[in-house]
Amino acid sequence: MALKKGISNVVATILLLVITIALTGAAYMLISGILTSKSTILSVLSEMCKDGNITLFVKNEGVKVIKSSDITIVHETGSCTGEVVPDIEPGQTSKIILTNCTTGRHVIHIITSGGGIPPVPVDC
Repeated sequence: MALKKGISNVVATILLLVITIALTGAAYMLISGILTSKSTILSVLSEMCKDGNITLFVKNEGVKVIKSSDITIVHETGSCTGEVVPDIEPGQTSKIILTNCTTGRHVIHIITSGGGIPPVPVDC
């Protein structure tokens, strides 16, 4: 009768460690991806138009500063000739001002490095 050999205790321990490290790495990547995706969240609290200027009150609900250079304003309808977009600290509420806007309905998209938000309709 032939002897059957299994893997040694050392090899089994090394395999278990490798599997544990791989699972820990996968969990870390999943969790860090979730946290990173929430790093720049911008929400519009309210909007108004007065004297041809649209003011959007926005809040940074993320954990990183949203720089003015990372914010893009796109007009689906209507147009404005100027924009005042500040840097927005985490948890801070701020104003985005669009100046010299045409009369009528404006649909405005705000896009950040973290993605876009739903369109904002404003009547001037």
